[in-house]
Amino acid sequence: MTRPLKVVVLVVVVTVMSTASAVGKVARVCDVSYLTEEGWSAPFRREVTFVSGRELNTATNSWRFKLGANYFEIWFSEHEVAIVEIVASNPTSGGPDFSDADFDRLFQFSSSIEGAQINSEPVGRQWRIGKVRSGGR
Repeated sequence: MTRPLKVVVLVVVVTVMSTASAVGKVARVCDVSYLTEEGWSAPFRREVTFVSGRELNTATNSWRFKLGANYFEIWFSEHEVAIVEIVASNPTSGGPDFSDADFDRLFQFSSSIEGAQINSEPVGRQWRIGKVRSGGR
């Protein structure tokens, strides 16, 4: 049996991200699963926001995120978010803002991408995001 999902809340990030508008962020409904001791959880649908490290640094007025990296955010409620650094073999444009073209490039050769959560205890929960195809799958 899998243990309950634990998400650490970054109130500052949530507050700033909900009021700031990142020009290049891309939001998509995706199939989301996370790694447990028994393997990958059953996927569930969730809106996922894709952003660049530069966008997160600007939105949070910090330098906590890697400039050349891309991230996705999985929102569970207004005050709960998992921030996940994308580990992808298919690079994005590397521009300052995450774009629709970057999203398409991430899924060009694979139906899913993975990443490590950077705001969890312990750091590093593994997440898998699957692109939802037209017509639901």
